[in-house]
Amino acid sequence: MRTIKDVELFLEQFFDREYELHINRNKLLGTRGEYIKSVSDFFKDNVYVTAKSNFSSLNVWPKRKDESKRLRFIDEILRRRKVFVIEHYNGVKLDSTIENGGVDSYLFLCYVSDCNEITNNDYFERFYVAVFGDDLKLVAVDSMTHDEGWKEIAEFPSIVKLGERTKVEKYDAPVDEKDLEHYNSL
Repeated sequence: MRTIKDVELFLEQFFDREYELHINRNKLLGTRGEYIKSVSDFFKDNVYVTAKSNFSSLNVWPKRKDESKRLRFIDEILRRRKVFVIEHYNGVKLDSTIENGGVDSYLFLCYVSDCNEITNNDYFERFYVAVFGDDLKLVAVDSMTHDEGWKEIAEFPSIVKLGERTKVEKYDAPVDEKDLEHYNSL
């Protein structure tokens, strides 16, 4: 059985690679084809098919010709994501297309920041990480909406029933008052 520590390591590696891809894209390192192959490999290794659309910004090769603007984005706006909370859930019910992929009946719900300076210290998304065979993969992503609260960014819901929370690990606290209230309630 995978642990919260395993998920923490998975997220650290995921965030490092995502950040590196953003830098490579904005510095125009390599060819567009090489970059797309890198993104494809990143998805194959870390993201289950249902969650791939959440990282569409990685699929875009910059049209900006002005190198100074791209480099300023890296220096002034781009930040590596942070994890605030990882929760472990048992008795999870996933959409049948995911369950048929060989996923275990537990998962980890992770509250994470964005990779943007403005939203780097607050909850921005919730990542659902599950075990497929021996591998951890991101299976779904929720974003906060103004009127509906947390909502999965997908055409069809991946998580049918979350199950019972059995463990919580907290990391750096978020800054936003509402996020901090949730964080402190755990």
